[in-house]
Amino acid sequence: MLHRLQNDFMLSIITLLGITAILGISPFAVMRFLQGNMLAGIVDLSIVVAIMTGTAYAWMTGDTVRTGLAMAFVVCSGAVTISIVVGHAGIFWVAPCLMASFFLAKPVYAITINLSSVAVLMIHGGALSSTAEMWSFAATSIVVSICAFIFAYRNEHQRERLEHLATIDPLTGLKNRRSMDEELALTVASASRHRNSYALV
Repeated sequence: MLHRLQNDFMLSIITLLGITAILGISPFAVMRFLQGNMLAGIVDLSIVVAIMTGTAYAWMTGDTVRTGLAMAFVVCSGAVTISIVVGHAGIFWVAPCLMASFFLAKPVYAITINLSSVAVLMIHGGALSSTAEMWSFAATSIVVSICAFIFAYRNEHQRERLEHLATIDPLTGLKNRRSMDEELALTVASASRHRNSYALV
């Protein structure tokens, strides 16, 4: 388990989001149910269930690309829905969700999700009490998204560079022993799963 988290960056991000959902969102769902705000409680509970389902799916299938995209959509649309349902108090969830989308999905999808989220909140306007607050929210959301994009892009670039240095021989440009071990492990897993025959020359 720890080995998969160390070697699969996206899976570790998705797992971290799952843990955050349990520790950070579940208490709000309970609190809202206890306060009698059933709609907000149901929305919070739905977000937690969706994130946990996505986390379990990513662990079982290894499909972190589609799971990450789905989770980016879930967290941002969930933050927008909570903001609409509970009003001003829910708007604080939007910023972390806008940042998370850049770590969960490709930049083009994250930008689309973020801009859509901000646009929906600005059009609805229920969570924002004035025009000045609405434009402040929009400007802040755009700045947060730009910073998250830059950080996520640099992080991904550095991770790819480190992976390249760890798996490619700098003199010959060929894959090294570490790459061979990884390919062999994947092939053995595929052979046992699909009952295919393989040979090593």
